[in-house]
Amino acid sequence: MLIVAMLFTAQFTFAQSEYHFEHYSKKDGRGNDFSYNLAQDSLGYIWTRYFGALTSYDGYNFKVYSYDAKDSLRSNLNLLLGPFHNDDDNNIWITQHKPPKVETLLKYDRKTDGFVKYKIGLKGAGLTCIQFEKHGSYAWIGSYDSALFGYDF
Repeated sequence: MLIVAMLFTAQFTFAQSEYHFEHYSKKDGRGNDFSYNLAQDSLGYIWTRYFGALTSYDGYNFKVYSYDAKDSLRSNLNLLLGPFHNDDDNNIWITQHKPPKVETLLKYDRKTDGFVKYKIGLKGAGLTCIQFEKHGSYAWIGSYDSALFGYDF
């Protein structure tokens, strides 16, 4: 009986999970405790989106990106932000909602540490989905009225 108990205990000791989970909150530097979605860019940064802002995490520090009227690269973040999209080069793209439809894309520019705004002319159709090709220079865009658009950046 003692041997069975020792084997049982040994099994649970060696069967511990090899995974370790960290919990990060606003106290750690995140902009918000809630996240709508996540994405990872080409340098491994983790991006989270929540109402009104974005947070990037480099593995050590969090950086919050929110609307700033005085900063031209942050003033693009003034509307509701939609899901992340990655192109072939793992650039981060974000749809921007202007009710009732989406016709704007934001691309994170690492050189300026800001967001470049692309107003895509969908003639009022509104963006529903996007797929990039050719390393982010061309996109296929689906719309609410079932049209398909090609967009060359």
